[in-house]
Amino acid sequence: MAKIIFNDVYKKFGNKSVLNGLSFTCENEVLFLAGKNGAGKTTLIRSALKLEKIDRGDISYISNSDNKTINTGAVFDTPCLYGQMTCEENINLFCTGFLKDKNHVKRILENLNIDRSLLKKLASKCSFGQQHRISVAIALIRKPTFLFLDEPTIGLDPISWKLVRESILRNKQEQNGCIIITGQDYFEMADFSEKLVILDEGVAKFSGKTQEFLKDFPYKVSLTIPSKLTEKVQFNVQQETKNNDGSYTYVFGNDVKTEDVVLLTNANNIPIISLSTIETNLKDAVYTVIGGGEQ
Repeated sequence: MAKIIFNDVYKKFGNKSVLNGLSFTCENEVLFLAGKNGAGKTTLIRSALKLEKIDRGDISYISNSDNKTINTGAVFDTPCLYGQMTCEENINLFCTGFLKDKNHVKRILENLNIDRSLLKKLASKCSFGQQHRISVAIALIRKPTFLFLDEPTIGLDPISWKLVRESILRNKQEQNGCIIITGQDYFEMADFSEKLVILDEGVAKFSGKTQEFLKDFPYKVSLTIPSKLTEKVQFNVQQETKNNDGSYTYVFGNDVKTEDVVLLTNANNIPIISLSTIETNLKDAVYTVIGGGEQ
């Protein structure tokens, strides 16, 4: 078992409160920490790694591993590598004490498509994506039970992210561990995460299973018709779009059902081009909870 407990955590920078009694747990799962930029996600990760000292509260780790040392790993949105050193030298420096298991190291590098030519390259000469993969390799070579990933999809093409994703999930399974991840790629996180914590104004506005959270947000109805709806027959239209062919598409609010739209069109002799439903995506659901605004 691996478990992180955040209990009534407070953190302030000057007069600005960033964390205001934040409490939640992460236990043997992939947890997506969602929220606007500036909500305190990175501060929380830095606090968990003891790179920031919290003002009040407690962050504790529980592990049933035979290893009495709590192994943590972290990958930040900006790779933390020494540019004047090669990628291999960076790995050797940051992974001292974890390089004896050569088969493990080899497997991590192969799984992340890190070959000899990349290892011999100066970190400063690498692309952002290459630096990011090296940073992930450093974190995983250390066999972390608790892995923190801050904006891990930044700078990675879909193929590279697939390699990273598979590698971190394999580590979670092998170490029976936890992953706490942040980011703005809500489409990816909806499928990737098991648990969701929505951080807003320094507190958890929601903490629970990702898919259970999405169940609370019903589908929306989309209607395409040849001409514009008159004001007298519009009801709870959330979005109106004029299409290139002159037709109009309307998306209605969550309380409008398909049968309501059918009754509306029949009662007003409105021909239907198409009628469909749209599932609420994770990003829209999260921003409904925290009141929208800039990301």
